[in-house]
Amino acid sequence: MSMNHPTVRPILISDVDGESADSDIIVVGLGCAGAAAALGATEQGSSVTVIEWAGPGGSSALSGGELYLGGGTALQKACGFDDDPGSMEEYLCAALGPDPDREKIHAYCHGSIEHFDWLVSQGVPFKETLWSSPTWVPPTDDGLMWLGENSWPYDRIATPAPRGHRVQSEGFGGKVLMECLTSAVEDAGVEIHEYTRATRLIVGEDGAVKGVLARRYGEDLAFLARKAVIVTAGGFIDNREMVDLGLP
Repeated sequence: MSMNHPTVRPILISDVDGESADSDIIVVGLGCAGAAAALGATEQGSSVTVIEWAGPGGSSALSGGELYLGGGTALQKACGFDDDPGSMEEYLCAALGPDPDREKIHAYCHGSIEHFDWLVSQGVPFKETLWSSPTWVPPTDDGLMWLGENSWPYDRIATPAPRGHRVQSEGFGGKVLMECLTSAVEDAGVEIHEYTRATRLIVGEDGAVKGVLARRYGEDLAFLARKAVIVTAGGFIDNREMVDLGLP
């Protein structure tokens, strides 16, 4: 079977032709999530290969660089605010509309300090100052901002604290965020394949995912995973054609 087939459905590993490269973990997409997955896997001793259809950064590099964190981070404390995971959780459950996923929100809030500390350990900069006025993206490089926590009725539901943690940058901070995380990924020895578009999952006869079929400069490439494939190519939501294709 030709590997260059116009479908997103998985391909059997027995139908894969030509050369292949393998590693423990294959990560598809090198945005913020992909970088975190790659670094987490290397910390556990796995070899990692990342496939990125353009250059590193993904939609994360185009973002404002604002990360919703709280619960009492070092940045909050430096700006004079006390916060706790419970208050953060109450606010999110109220602000996210009906039927919030309380289990995920609980885990996110109670791991928030650890998330912030991890970002700092990867070299991501945060200035210890507050932008106190309502805005989408501050016109300064202030590191902390309000994101509705002190607005009615949420200030009556949960103890308010600013939780918008903004990467230090003039203008949008996503580029700086991804420069730091990409450098950390490279320093960890992760193999990065740029301008390589993942096209199909490779599966075994039992349906288990074995790797990823990709295409680079008109050539089909097979990347096989000894342990797992992690798909973090969430930015395709902006590609209407891909969305219309649906899931395999």
